[in-house]
Amino acid sequence: MFFQKLADANQITFLDGADSWQEAVQLSCQSLVTNGAVDADYADQVIACVEKYGPYIVVVPGLAIPHCNEGNPSVHRSTIAYTKFQKEILFPFPEDTRSANLFFTLAASDPDTHLDNMAYLFNILSDEEVFRQVQEANSVEDLLKIDSLIPPI
Repeated sequence: MFFQKLADANQITFLDGADSWQEAVQLSCQSLVTNGAVDADYADQVIACVEKYGPYIVVVPGLAIPHCNEGNPSVHRSTIAYTKFQKEILFPFPEDTRSANLFFTLAASDPDTHLDNMAYLFNILSDEEVFRQVQEANSVEDLLKIDSLIPPI
C-alpha cells in the first residue's frame, strides 16, 4: 500500500503554499530530513540542479518530482515523500515556465532504486483516475482510499 507506507513514515504533508519554488522544494524535502532519509542539504542540491537544468522536476502540469542525482551522499535511504500545496507553485524560468502543486519528492541511494521509484510513480500516475483522485485529495484519509487502485510499491 503506497500511501499507507508514506503515512506510516510521516512522509505526507498538506500545505497552503510557498513564497517561491525554492521554498516549496525545501518544504517537500522536510519530512525526509526529519526521518533521517536525507541530510538537510539535500533540498539545496535539488534546487541547484533545477537552477542549472531548468524546471525538469515538473514532469506534467501540476506534478513535480523533486530529485537530484542518484547515489547522492546526502541520501541515506531510498524513499518517496508526498506534499500537496493548495496553491500552485510557479517555476518561472524564462525559457520554460511551469507550475505544480503535487510534489512527489524522491531520494535514491543507488541508480537502480532511483529508476524503479521513477518508473513506479509514472506507472501509477499515468492512470487518469488515480491522478485525478491524487489531485483532489485533501487529507491522508483521502490518499489512503487511493491505495486500493494502485499496485503495491
